Amino acid sequence: MCSACEPQVLISGVTDVIVVRDVNSKGLISSPFYLCFGTDVTMEIGEKVLVSVNNQAVPFNFHLDDNGYIHPNMPASEALEKFDLRSGKNVVEYTIGIPGTASYAALKNEVYLFESSDRLVVSDVDGTLTKSDVQGMYNNYHGNDYLHDNYANLMQAIHSQGYKVVWMTMRSLPMYNMSKEYIRKYVQIEGPLLMEPEDLMLAVKKETLTRTSDLVKATAMKGLK
Repeated sequence: MCSACEPQVLISGVTDVIVVRDVNSKGLISSPFYLCFGTDVTMEIGEKVLVSVNNQAVPFNFHLDDNGYIHPNMPASEALEKFDLRSGKNVVEYTIGIPGTASYAALKNEVYLFESSDRLVVSDVDGTLTKSDVQGMYNNYHGNDYLHDNYANLMQAIHSQGYKVVWMTMRSLPMYNMSKEYIRKYVQIEGPLLMEPEDLMLAVKKETLTRTSDLVKATAMKGLK
């Protein structure tokens, strides 16, 4: 079971994943595969999750835990090798059930293969790309702009110097597609978006009330070293 994940969410959601080859072991290591099939999907505990990478089937399967999250969420190097990832962005699809039936469901995310020598710049979303935390989420949800004026120009200038951009946010998994399109539209840079695997309201609480989101993000950033 995913120890960092909340009980099953109402709406399915995903996060992007970063994969790097370890300079010592030469094996592949990754950030967590936080993906959840929500209560909007018909499924069974332990059900097999099929995987395709860049439209090619992968000889590796995840399984669903009792909350709808895929397991293992930290695949071993041998499993990651089967993904046959190309450098940079890879589009990955996860499916359950039988196509054409009510049991079928699919989720997509992006898995980025980086070199250990790549230079990364990590940016927050709400309060950095947007002008505030909660208002950033709210306006994005309702399709409104709420951006810092020169953010896109700054990130494009950094990217042009050869840096890879990684976005981190306390937004929950079901907000992935909306958030990804927001970044594409206003920043126009491809890069992984790392979401919060917890419930939306708990994420908002950490971001605005308890102010513990920085600790969560700092812990996640350590895993990128």
